[in-house]
Amino acid sequence: MNPELNRELIYIEDKSFVNWVKSGFTIDNEKWQPLQNDVKVQDDINKAIAIVEMLHFDVVRMPSDKKKILYDRINKSTQDNPKQERASSTIKIDRVHTNKNRIWALGIAASFLLLIFAFWPSNSAMQINTDFAELEKINLPDNSTVVVNAKSQIKFNKSDYKETRKLDLDGEAFFEVEKGKPFTVNTKLGMIEVLGTSFNVYARDNQFEVVCETGKVRVTLNKSKKAIELTPGERCYLDNGNLLKNKRTQKSNHWIDGLFHFEDDQLKDVIAEMERQFNVKFETNDVDISEKYNGFFNKKEFDKSLESVFWPLKIKFEKSTDNKTIILKK
Repeated sequence: MNPELNRELIYIEDKSFVNWVKSGFTIDNEKWQPLQNDVKVQDDINKAIAIVEMLHFDVVRMPSDKKKILYDRINKSTQDNPKQERASSTIKIDRVHTNKNRIWALGIAASFLLLIFAFWPSNSAMQINTDFAELEKINLPDNSTVVVNAKSQIKFNKSDYKETRKLDLDGEAFFEVEKGKPFTVNTKLGMIEVLGTSFNVYARDNQFEVVCETGKVRVTLNKSKKAIELTPGERCYLDNGNLLKNKRTQKSNHWIDGLFHFEDDQLKDVIAEMERQFNVKFETNDVDISEKYNGFFNKKEFDKSLESVFWPLKIKFEKSTDNKTIILKK
C-alpha cells in the first residue's frame, strides 16, 4: 500500500477521529485539535478530515474483507499514471477552521469515488459508542448535552435533528435538554419525552429506569403503551413487565463523578457495572450472583471498590496475573 496514503487511512479508521469530525469538532476535541495544529501531521489530519466530510461514512463498521479490496484499489489508483488522474479528477474542499492553511485538493480517480460510495452510502446518521471504562460528554446540535456511560450507544440523524430532536439510546446516559420543541429518547423498552429538563436513563437488556432531576418527563413503555409522568425527584422502573413509580433516594447522575450506588440490586448487576467501568472480567462460578447488595463503589479506586462490594457479602476475591480477571469465592 502506498505509505503516504496509509497515513490518512490510519486516522479515518479511528472511531474517535470520525466522531470528532462528524460532531462538528466537539467530541474528543482535546485529543485531535492539538494534532491538527502540529505541523508534522497537520497535512495528514486535514486530508483525513476532508475524506470524512466528503464521504459521510463510518469507517469502523466496514467489513475487513471489503476494506482490503478498497485499499488495494486505492493503491492501484494512485500508482497508475497518478499525474493524469489527479489532473482529471480534483475536488477542492474548503475548511474555515484550518486558519487559512493550505487546503488539500483531493486527487481521486472517478472509479475510486464510485467504489467508495458503493461501500459507504451517503447518510447523515450520527452514532457514538463508548467502550469499557469510557465516559463521553456530547454537545447536541440544539445545545442540549448528554453524558454517555461506559458501553453505551447514542444515535441520531444530524440532518433533521433540530426539527425532530429525536435520538436512540442503548445503555445509560444523563441528559440536560434545552427548552424548545419536544425532545425524545427512544430505547428498546420505552420512550422518554420532555420539553426542557434534566434526567437519567438506564436501558440495558431488560432493565429500564428513568429518573427526573429537573422539569417534567413522560415515559411510555413500548409494549403496553402505558405512560407515567415524572417530576423532580421521581423515578420509574420496569418490574416484571410493569412500569412502577416512586421517589428516588439519591441523585441519578453520581456515576458521572465515578460513584455508583445500589439499593437491593442483585450482585450480577453490580458486577456487570464494575466490568463496564474497570474493563475487567469476573469469574462467578463459586458465588451466588442473585444475592442482593446495598452500597456503592468508586470508579476511581479499583482495589477499594472490590473491598467495598465483596467484603460485606463475605466474598473473597483474587486477581489474575494480568489483573484483567477477578476470581470470586465464598
